[in-house]
Amino acid sequence: MQFPATSLHISTSVSAGNPSYKGVGSFAVFAAVLFGMYRALSRARLPVRDRGNALWSISALLVTWFFAALILPWSGFYQASGSRIPTIPFGLLMPIAAGVVLFWLWRPLRRIIESVPQS
Repeated sequence: MQFPATSLHISTSVSAGNPSYKGVGSFAVFAAVLFGMYRALSRARLPVRDRGNALWSISALLVTWFFAALILPWSGFYQASGSRIPTIPFGLLMPIAAGVVLFWLWRPLRRIIESVPQS
């Protein structure tokens, strides 16, 4: 069966989606990660004050990371150009490098990871 050329319309643009769904999804992910961190820290053998500080520190780190992940694409950092070096690998390698550096330099992060039960 052949379709007339006028009846078939294919859009090549990528839909940005509904921003409210993205916002709700991002909030749900934050809530799930923080709830999981709260549960893990409640099982850890840390004083209550250290658990609260750890939860607030991780919350601040996640919020900062989220806004950094939003600002970089909005600023055009990942936009391809023939005269620029590819920047997408930075988006993959920077979180790994930052995690390693934070683990080495930030003692509370090491204590959190060591104190959370693995089972």
